[in-house]
Amino acid sequence: MHEMLASLIHWYLEALDQGGYWLIGLLMAMESSILPVPSEFVIPPAAYLAHSNGTFTLTGIVIAGTVGSWVGASVMYWASYLIGRPLLMKYGRYVMITPEKIQQAEAWSSHYGMVGVFISRYRSVATLGIFLLMIAFLPIHVIDAFHDEPAIGSKALAYVRLPLQFVLIGWAWFVYKRGS
Repeated sequence: MHEMLASLIHWYLEALDQGGYWLIGLLMAMESSILPVPSEFVIPPAAYLAHSNGTFTLTGIVIAGTVGSWVGASVMYWASYLIGRPLLMKYGRYVMITPEKIQQAEAWSSHYGMVGVFISRYRSVATLGIFLLMIAFLPIHVIDAFHDEPAIGSKALAYVRLPLQFVLIGWAWFVYKRGS
């Protein structure tokens, strides 16, 4: 298994090295579109090649990645803009997107603009993330409160942090449940 993974990594690094900045841009364009190519498979290996072989520069990687990402996002935007609504109006009912839901979404977007789209999309996910992070760090904070020198700086701050953290956990859960 180790040899197979090593040969796959070697092949990928060779392909990336030969493809150059154009391949970095293409892969990042794919990442910004509907294709599932994580940027973590593009940028870190390219940075490794820049460090080890010197074939790339970090500035070149950033520029190629940024331009590629912009191109991919722009292509998806224009494709959605030109054919998205007619496609959803015709076939949306097969994936439970009715014309009424489309009209509601359009009314929401025209009233609240980009801020409304951003907030409505990420509020529930963000509060769930806050809730889970606070739960994950709670045992560490409890242990830290009983140390002679807590990491937060003083015992008083460590003791204040615990009830505050419970309040914030409750708030995050309330907002998450209300939004979903």
